[in-house]
Amino acid sequence: MKKILYVLVICFTSCVFMGCDEDGTISDRADSDATNEHTISDNDTGKVNTVNIIIGDKKFVAELQDNETAKEFIKLLPMTVNMQELNGNEKYVYLDKNLPTAFYNPCTINSGDIMLYGNNCLVIFYKTFSSSYSYTKIGHIKEVGPLEDALGKENVIVKWE
Repeated sequence: MKKILYVLVICFTSCVFMGCDEDGTISDRADSDATNEHTISDNDTGKVNTVNIIIGDKKFVAELQDNETAKEFIKLLPMTVNMQELNGNEKYVYLDKNLPTAFYNPCTINSGDIMLYGNNCLVIFYKTFSSSYSYTKIGHIKEVGPLEDALGKENVIVKWE
């Protein structure tokens, strides 16, 4: 009985450690999710696709992932939305259009992450924290220092270009 229990504990521990890479991404994802690791690039110039995010008088630049979600998101731009406050760590807005998804649990959400919750809820995270929820990554805001101040504690108008 002790051997069986020992083997079960080892198997469970292995599964837990295989769940997240050191960068907080799931290491055991399906091939369709593997594209979440790279930003969209222009094959001719090597430039990374970026979007401008304007909040009040502050401008942020976000690098986008190389996935179908980010490609479809770009087609919605430019747009101006009223993003709602949630949990003291994120702003969200429901889009009029459903986007393709490739859900994964990042284990750790980082300040500046731009994610899709479900198939039409756009989220900007302005604090880093652990999460058990699954998202589709759209991109990441490069300079997050003033991000929390810009987003504030209330709902906020955000321009995406």
